[in-house]
Amino acid sequence: MTQEDASETDHWKKIELKVDDYQLKNIFRFYEQTAGQKYDWIGMVISQFVPYMIKHDRKWYCSQWIAHALISAGVFPVTYEKISPGRLREIVLNIAAQQSLDEDLCNSEGSEV
Repeated sequence: MTQEDASETDHWKKIELKVDDYQLKNIFRFYEQTAGQKYDWIGMVISQFVPYMIKHDRKWYCSQWIAHALISAGVFPVTYEKISPGRLREIVLNIAAQQSLDEDLCNSEGSEV
């Protein structure tokens, strides 16, 4: 199959993170607080030409919104003012890998009775 034959979903990789009920409620709360806010096109374009971040208070970059949602839920351990899609992917993959290792460790400890 060629790239042209691939469906739109083939271009995206789903990365699952484990969250508890409290974290999930905080993600939904963040969504409710930011619902309807627009994409920050002007900030995104200008930020490509200056060494600092340009950001409108009520507009978001996609990666920034996701990072802030995860921060507000306590899934991310730190705050990111400016985060690229690639950096977000790297961090989320690391968190997912750590969660998987933690789960494997708990499962192996539980079977050693």
